[in-house]
Amino acid sequence: MTKVINIIGAKRSGNSHIVRMIESWCPGVHINMHENKRPKALTSLSGPVVLITRDLLNWWASYAKQLINRKGRLSLYPSKGRRSVAWSWYKIAKEFYGVTDYLKDLPVLKINYDQFCEDQEYRKELCKQLHGIYNEGVIDVVGTNGGGSSFTGIKLNGYGSKMDTTTRCKQVKDPTQLYRGLFKGIPDLLSFYREYGDLDKEKTYFLNQMGLLN
Repeated sequence: MTKVINIIGAKRSGNSHIVRMIESWCPGVHINMHENKRPKALTSLSGPVVLITRDLLNWWASYAKQLINRKGRLSLYPSKGRRSVAWSWYKIAKEFYGVTDYLKDLPVLKINYDQFCEDQEYRKELCKQLHGIYNEGVIDVVGTNGGGSSFTGIKLNGYGSKMDTTTRCKQVKDPTQLYRGLFKGIPDLLSFYREYGDLDKEKTYFLNQMGLLN
């Protein structure tokens, strides 16, 4: 019987990269992707769930950059409204960090994309929990799904592990407008990130420079 794994994550959270790795670890697995779906709407799923989150600042940089690449611009407050992708990131992150518990009746494996990219031992442990056979055969593949990386497209295909995915927030133009728009659209988001996010000294300085933590 084919093993089925449900993947839940907001767009630009590293979903495609993680799926490729899982498929290489667990040959024959069938992936059901639930991109941008809120956990509250997925309580009736059957089979194991992989719940993916990515650091908010780097996630938003990648998502916004993709929109700019496609449309040539980004509206001032693109995250406003409960149907937004930013709202989906927020709801998925709340489930990830245990603020909500909608998926309590399902076997859930949580994957932090940033740690997934940087920590081989973390990847090995995840593979073990999925009863897979660990390998890094596709770790450097940059897929064409979604146009590849928001920043480099598929130029680094074959060298994907060299992509600097954990500092994307520093690579965007006009970050003040970009992040003020994000936090204005979802007023509770900044306080949530301060409590649960990976807010190290560099990211604290980054937000302070924009006057967001004052």
